[in-house]
Amino acid sequence: MFSKTILAAVVLVAASATLADPLPPTPCLKACFPKDHVCGEGQVLVPPTGDGGCFVCCVAPSPPPEPHEVCLAVCLLEDAVCPDGRPLSGGNGCFNCCGPK
Repeated sequence: MFSKTILAAVVLVAASATLADPLPPTPCLKACFPKDHVCGEGQVLVPPTGDGGCFVCCVAPSPPPEPHEVCLAVCLLEDAVCPDGRPLSGGNGCFNCCGPK
């Protein structure tokens, strides 16, 4: 019975911590590294957050996605109005709506 109470308390604490912080924590290796340590691929060396702390290797955050150009696969007339404010481009009787999406 005692172990069920502890398990329930742990689940409650984990749930409240999850709701309190909308961003998931960055997974880090639980180790102490020197400041010149080279972390593994996809990881960055994070300095200590207090006096006398350890450098740790954490998963590198993903870069924001690059905006890419999306073009409609149709030929539009020269006076067409593109949705979402994309520019009308092209020539020779075939115009497309292209731009970041």
